[in-house]
Amino acid sequence: MNRSPMNRKEAPDANVGSLVDAAYQGIRRRILDNVWAPGFQAMEQEVALELGMSRTPVREALIRLAKEGLVEVVPRRGMRVLPVSPTDMREIYEILTALEGCRNPGGTQAGRGGAQAADHCDHGDGKGLAEERSGCLGGGR
Repeated sequence: MNRSPMNRKEAPDANVGSLVDAAYQGIRRRILDNVWAPGFQAMEQEVALELGMSRTPVREALIRLAKEGLVEVVPRRGMRVLPVSPTDMREIYEILTALEGCRNPGGTQAGRGGAQAADHCDHGDGKGLAEERSGCLGGGR
């Protein structure tokens, strides 16, 4: 039996999915950390060079990010980072407000992290801060 590469079927490259995920995470992190601020534009090739990979996983990652509303993919122009939507700003504000309320008298945050802390912070009346603070922005969503 001849085992040369020409005669055997190639298995799909398992790294393609992980490269797309790596590109997605890398681009998303740069956007959320404001390294790439709203309005930032770059060609796929520039993004690929910065991430150290080819354009194919970058293109797939940009498509995912476009569906999430973080970027706009512009044909022959690359991508553009979109501004944060009012809905996203409202969610961020609600979480930050709830977390501020979870500070103990010593000024340190509660032992739980993120939105989980907001949902589980209790003032003794059985009412979590997320529920209590939902009226801060006009009654929630």
